[in-house]
Amino acid sequence: RRHWAESTFTSVLPVSAVAIGMKQESWFAHTKAAAELRQSKEYQQSIPHAIEDLSVSLAPDVRTIVFDQRYKEDMGPGNGTYVRGKPVQALGTKGKKPRGLHVFVLVHGFQGQAFDMRLIKNNISLLYPRSVCLCSASNERDTEVDIEKMAANLADEVKDFIKDYCPGPPEPRLGRLSFVAHSIGGLVVRAALPLLE
Repeated sequence: RRHWAESTFTSVLPVSAVAIGMKQESWFAHTKAAAELRQSKEYQQSIPHAIEDLSVSLAPDVRTIVFDQRYKEDMGPGNGTYVRGKPVQALGTKGKKPRGLHVFVLVHGFQGQAFDMRLIKNNISLLYPRSVCLCSASNERDTEVDIEKMAANLADEVKDFIKDYCPGPPEPRLGRLSFVAHSIGGLVVRAALPLLE
């Protein structure tokens, strides 16, 4: 987990920022932070991630840097800053052990398919063995339709999955729902969030 944390920057934002696209200043800040991290001596000497397929293990100067955005209703002082190398407490669970099943929804990118997310699914399964992963297949046939249509497809797929795998007592209920998306999948997830309420 420590190696993943070295390449992860986490920011906590208000819920009102969900529908707002990333500003160009944020993109420049992320690019600069990633470049500085890749050039640092500690990062150059870091051990590659322990993953199943070693062919995707990249050199430090081109290794992926993740900018993780989390959203919270009540923004108190100290939020909105990047934290590197330290685990961040899951929102809304401070001091409490989460109950229910943690479902990860993995959403592929443009002209992609569910199989594209298999390495991420494998790593999530290793880190969170009690979680369940849904590799979204609802938009495999056509990723060239509008975002709203793909979002509706994804929302329906997620709702059906939750009904099947987290129906509630006596079966496990839904505890957390997390999304991991690639490329245009991120836009689809953002558009699908309001449809899941």
